[in-house]
Amino acid sequence: MKLVIIVFMVVFFQSCEIRAQKEIRLDRVLVDTTMWVSTDTIFTDFNGDKLEDLMFVFDKYKDIIRPNGIQTLVSIYMGAGKNEFKYFKTAEKIICLPSYKINEIPGGFSISQNGVGDDTNFYINYYRFNENDLIMFKEQVDQITIRLKVDEETGEIKENEFRNTIYANSDSVSIEKYRSIDFISKYKSR
Repeated sequence: MKLVIIVFMVVFFQSCEIRAQKEIRLDRVLVDTTMWVSTDTIFTDFNGDKLEDLMFVFDKYKDIIRPNGIQTLVSIYMGAGKNEFKYFKTAEKIICLPSYKINEIPGGFSISQNGVGDDTNFYINYYRFNENDLIMFKEQVDQITIRLKVDEETGEIKENEFRNTIYANSDSVSIEKYRSIDFISKYKSR
């Protein structure tokens, strides 16, 4: 029994070491890290050069009022070698709602933001690398409808969720210039 526990502990500690954060080197940092706190780090290959690129999401601000109406800052760095990254761009207005999810897609990423309060929409923006720029190339609004149904055998009430795309548009706007609040304001469900 002791041998099993010792083997388990060795495997566990090796596993923890493998998952430890890797040391990275950035050529510069343009975000005031005395005020902004990075809450997410995403590694992916945006530009298809087979080097890992990096995205920092700064979602916490150490003051009551955020500057210039910025909800969340996103800084992007391109891979320059093993664990080395060069600053590429910072986007200040691509995330404006408190509940969001960033997903990797081929050649880029998408950001899905959940409506707040009575707004049951999901606002999705798609971004990809294009000619030395990251662009927003598609906007989409999905509406969630929840229908209740009574299970005839058990009498239990079950929720069925249906997702329906109510708006989709292709566009081409640089990540630095895109303002998700303008898009969300147009299609906010009331």
